[in-house]
Amino acid sequence: MNVDLINSADVIGMFCRLHMNSKRDFSIRPSEMGVLIYAQKQSCAVTPLMISQFFNISKPSVSLMVKSLTKQGFLIKESSITDKRSYTLVITEKGENLVESSFIEYFKAVKLLKEKMGVDKFGQLVDLMKIANCILEEENTGSEALDYFQVADVLSKLNNRKITYVKPGLLKYRNYYIKNRGLDKGYVNVTVMLYIMTRLGTAKTITNEFFKLTGKNPRTFEDFAKANIGAFMKGNDN
Repeated sequence: MNVDLINSADVIGMFCRLHMNSKRDFSIRPSEMGVLIYAQKQSCAVTPLMISQFFNISKPSVSLMVKSLTKQGFLIKESSITDKRSYTLVITEKGENLVESSFIEYFKAVKLLKEKMGVDKFGQLVDLMKIANCILEEENTGSEALDYFQVADVLSKLNNRKITYVKPGLLKYRNYYIKNRGLDKGYVNVTVMLYIMTRLGTAKTITNEFFKLTGKNPRTFEDFAKANIGAFMKGNDN
């Protein structure tokens, strides 16, 4: 057991909890305030996809926030001239006023850190967090966008046997993992939603931020699979 890793995880977890639980006196949710601030500072038209990609959240989550903000009069939707199904978001005067009046409250935890740590240490913290974000992003998304069929081809090559992605129906998949594999229903429901979003192409975005910050190229899925080949060998179905 690596005590240093455990202690480090505790420290990072505590920081995240303290930041997330810091009291903010808003008339709307902090996540919705984040969307308003994002919409206000953009110089171009804002779309739900832009919000989804910037905050790394699903489109359904964005839709719920947009619905709430438009209902309260903080945002308005402007339909696309060429595609009536698409729309852009514009912050209203009411939204502008809320952002201006709540700006200090929204960033007070960050402001407190900067004041207490000092400019130099705070700057170092931000720089290190940028690097950490890129490393985790690269670990989760890799350097390429592959579909399930391409992943199966890579695993076939590394295992020297044919692995086929059969694209199961969502209900069939759900029933199998709950009834046959005995997995928790809540966990399976989450994976179903993840697979739906992946099939819709929401995980296909690739950026060069990792390289710009670290000077290193992100590894490919094949490299990742080689490093963890034991998890993909026949007979290992965990």
